[in-house]
Amino acid sequence: GWATEVRLTRLDDADTSALIDALGGTTPDQADDLVRASEGLPLIVVESLRLGRATDGLTPAVRDLMRHRLVGVGRLARQVIESLAVIDRPADIRLLQSIAGRSPDETLAAIDELIAAGLVHEDDDSATVSLTHRLLGTVAMEELTEARRRALHERAGLALGDAEAADHLARAGLTEGAVAAHLRAAATAQQQHAHAIALRHLRAAQGLGADDPSVHARIGDVLTTLGRYDDARRAYEIAAARSMGAELVEIELRLARLALRTGDPELAGSHADSADSELARLPDQNGLLTELAICRSHLAAARPTPRSDDPERAVELARALDDPASEAEAVAASALVAYRRRDAIAGERARRALHLSQVANSPLVEAAAHNLAGLVAVDEQRTEAAIEH
Repeated sequence: GWATEVRLTRLDDADTSALIDALGGTTPDQADDLVRASEGLPLIVVESLRLGRATDGLTPAVRDLMRHRLVGVGRLARQVIESLAVIDRPADIRLLQSIAGRSPDETLAAIDELIAAGLVHEDDDSATVSLTHRLLGTVAMEELTEARRRALHERAGLALGDAEAADHLARAGLTEGAVAAHLRAAATAQQQHAHAIALRHLRAAQGLGADDPSVHARIGDVLTTLGRYDDARRAYEIAAARSMGAELVEIELRLARLALRTGDPELAGSHADSADSELARLPDQNGLLTELAICRSHLAAARPTPRSDDPERAVELARALDDPASEAEAVAASALVAYRRRDAIAGERARRALHLSQVANSPLVEAAAHNLAGLVAVDEQRTEAAIEH
């Protein structure tokens, strides 16, 4: 007689959910987990619910099925399966051959074998291959020796970018390489303004033993950007307690800027004084002098009752550097403090700041100096001069 071959396709998420509902015995969260774990295979749903394992899907019957499917593949094909399993995502041929340690021709032949066996499928658009079911990879990884598993993680760590490589290097036992990869990945994430991701990498590096002051300081920088100021302060304080010299000056200045940001100029002044004292013992630190001059300028502008030494110290530092940009900002802050005190020297300093900002091509300081010079002119009833600014 005649027979019709019917190729069964996987259930979609809606049909999988309907099957789970019909069989019963799960909470909504468990049902969602099982939909993801089953990837549309009814056997996984039925066996998981029968044994009361409604989340991971890897029941004894399912494990046996996956093992049976893996038994028939050749050695090279098995290595490609293991390579896909270790990275747990689709991969192109170059990545697979790097992790498997095989030539392009060997890798292509293995992929052809696996496609024919229905163990991997190819995405023509992305030119990648992936396992037909993640549980194949889970079972393949379970059957590896620890030495083989570590070797695969090491190869993956060397083949992948820092963000992915770090975890693989850690699993391979290469702690130093994993820390370095996490720190590089954090720097990249910060450049891309992905600060939450940067924080995860920095915390991971810490978890692997990276406990030096620079890591705590970088964590403080990210937390500051995320608006978690109390946590940032704690990170900076840990870094400061473990630092000395130029590194301590940098961290004290970070703490000063954080205090200014959170509206505490007195605390900011204390940290600026600490930075100033430490810096006095260090030779040839022009970069830090610039930062201290700018910090003093901001501090002078932020205090409700400005201390006379804030702007003067800022100007002194900036002039010592022969840096028009820093001096422009310092003089502008000095002019603001003088204006708030109704000191007659405010106008002269505002004009000096304006000149320096133009020399240094610093438009923000120039705008502030114009504004301040205009306010002074208004107070002096010089209307035309005020309009010009």
